[in-house]
This record gives sequence, structure tokens and C-alpha cells, in this order.
Amino acid sequence: MKEDILSVPTVKPPFLVRLKRGVRKNPEYILSPLILILLLLFTEYLFKYLNVPTWIIPRPSIILKALVKNFIIIYLPEVKLTLIELLVGYALGVVFGIALAAIISQYHVLEKIVTPYILLIAVTPMIVLVPLLILWLGFSISVRIIVVFVASFPPVMMNSITGYSNVGELRLDLMKSLGASQWQTFSKVKFLSGLPTTFTGVTLAAIISLITVVGAEFLGGSFGLGYLIIYYSSLLQTPMVFGAIVILVIVGISFYLGISWLKNRIVRWTE
Repeated sequence: MKEDILSVPTVKPPFLVRLKRGVRKNPEYILSPLILILLLLFTEYLFKYLNVPTWIIPRPSIILKALVKNFIIIYLPEVKLTLIELLVGYALGVVFGIALAAIISQYHVLEKIVTPYILLIAVTPMIVLVPLLILWLGFSISVRIIVVFVASFPPVMMNSITGYSNVGELRLDLMKSLGASQWQTFSKVKFLSGLPTTFTGVTLAAIISLITVVGAEFLGGSFGLGYLIIYYSSLLQTPMVFGAIVILVIVGISFYLGISWLKNRIVRWTE
């Protein structure tokens, strides 16, 4: 009864107060968009004042108008195809890279044998394979998925192996003293300890995958955002080109933020 009398109900601070606290704690959430808006406004009036031709560099307002006007009819179907190529190839590359790293990390001899070939794949620009794959498979979506897959798994695999190899000896000795099997040691210690490094490879693979899929669309086929850039560049319709570039930037940022969110949800012990 006394506790009920002495207890004071918590009052939630007003929205503006919470907003000010959030800005003070993370000023980049306000400053970064503000700088972008100011830069766009400056560019808009500068290009208008200098009377820069639209076919060279269009003003941001013209790019926005072209993007809004043509998004559903022209851009959206190509965005869907690019996302399918990107996400399917990337997902396959991540799963294959982690699985291959898990197998190789258990056998040092296998690591020494396979690693040179993985490095060979990693340093080879995957764009050079596109003409050959088109020759073998035609202008299908599978060509781009294969290229993204081959480009994305090496960084995942190499970073995962590095993470699995840098586990503290004390942890491994503890698992040995408990009589853990090789698989139990990997799943309970090596895999979890290597997750932060694995996510570094996953992030790098995301960046490489987006670059690769756009490059593959440049070279072959008649669909995708990369194809739109080449097509409208040939027609000197620069606002449409910049519209496709803006969409690719949004896709890349969303991709990166999604992976960062997933990492923060899974690898919480590094915070």
C-alpha cells in the first residue's frame, strides 16, 4: 500500500523534447539530409543561372519530374528485373561463400589448395565473363545472376575464413576439454566468433554485386536499369539517365542499410 502511495507515474516527455534529445544525440540524422537539400538547391539555381543545357546536365527538378512521370511505366518494370538479378545472385553467393568457408576452415590442407583459385576469381573482373556467358546461355536473366553469384561469394568466403581462423586459443582449448566434436567447436565457437568478419565480407559483396549487375546490364540484354542508362544515353535523354542513376543509388543505400540492420540484430555482443 505504501509503495502505491509513494510511486510516481512516469510522464512521457513531449514530442519536441524527445526530438531535440534525439538531434543532440545523433546530429548526423539531421545534418546529412540538410546538407543534401542545400546542395540540390544550390545546384538547381546554379545550373539555371548558367543556363546549362538539359542534355548535358539537367537540373534536379527536371530529373525529379522525369523520375516521377516515368516511374511506373518505364522504371518500375526494370527495377524489378534488376532487383531479381541482384538479390538472387547475391543470396546464392553469400550462402555458398559461408558454406565453402565452413568446409575449408576445418581442413588447412584444403584451404591451401583452394585459396589460390578463389583469389584468381576474386581479382578477375566478372564483367569479362558476360560476353562468353551470353554466347553460351543467350540474353537471359540467368547470365546476370551467374555473374553476380561468381562476383559475390569470394569476399564472403575469404572474410569468413579469416574470422574462423582468428578465434582465441582459450576458447578452443575449453571446447577440447569439454570433449566437443569438430562440428560442435565450429558451430558454437568459430562460427559465432567469426560473424562480425563474415558481415564485413557480406557488405563488400553487396557493393560488388550492385556494380557487377549494372555492368552486366550495360553489356548484354534489353532490360534492367543498366540497359535504360545505355539506351537513353544514346538518345541524349539525360534526365532519364539520371533518373535511373538515382534509383540505383537508392537501391544501393537501402541494400547497405538492410545489411547493417541485420548485422546489428544478429551480432549484438560487439556493441
